[in-house]
Amino acid sequence: MEGMRQTRDQLNYAYAQFNTYSDPDLVDACVYEINALQSRYSYFVRQMKQLDAAREEAV
Repeated sequence: MEGMRQTRDQLNYAYAQFNTYSDPDLVDACVYEINALQSRYSYFVRQMKQLDAAREEAV
């Protein structure tokens, strides 16, 4: 859960940076960072779903 929260915070920060930059290189860097963070967040979501499914099977 902590990794998910940190990733969400980093994603919000990356979006804020994206909205302030006008230099094409910095915008590109933000896009790559946002994509990487979205992938990491998706990983955490999948892990949480697997954990929930395992908990339900155990009950």
